Amino acid sequence: MTVRPVSVPSSNVDFGAVIENVDIEHLTDDELSLIRETLYRNHVVVLKNQANCSPRAQYELTHRFDPSAQGYGHGKTLDAKRSILHPDLKTVPHQPEVQIIGNGFVPEYEGLQNIKLVHPHHKKFHKHPIPEEDDLTHTRFYRWHIDAALYDLNPPKVTSLMAVSVPKGRTQTLRYDDGTGDELQ
Repeated sequence: MTVRPVSVPSSNVDFGAVIENVDIEHLTDDELSLIRETLYRNHVVVLKNQANCSPRAQYELTHRFDPSAQGYGHGKTLDAKRSILHPDLKTVPHQPEVQIIGNGFVPEYEGLQNIKLVHPHHKKFHKHPIPEEDDLTHTRFYRWHIDAALYDLNPPKVTSLMAVSVPKGRTQTLRYDDGTGDELQ
């Protein structure tokens, strides 16, 4: 395993690290210790080249950080009829702690067939949307988070996000929604 800190020249904050040459399907205790130490030191860790990672291995990785955490933060089940999240994600049938999110049609993934994923627009979650003229070039925080506290659950110590397919295309500038005017490219 190799660890490389992420450094952004325009930032005063070193935030994150990349770990390469690790197979989370067959993770040893020593490898987990290095990942844990890297995460706690750098706050965000990218595990590169995990295309063959199963939902089971993804869940087990996060579960090994916090064995007492159960579920994924929305209670025991996702009530499709009442949840605002239902159109935006699907549950992996054989690993219900893992959710599939994205945008577009997916013919088959992990036992699900013909699924249509909808990536919500920032207008759905923010009282003051980004002006129409900036809509294609800018976005806001709203997607990756843990809701456990909303359901009287203790959030897990860590969470994970695995990119199965990352589309090529335009980049967007993220605008903070805290009144500071700060942006992140």
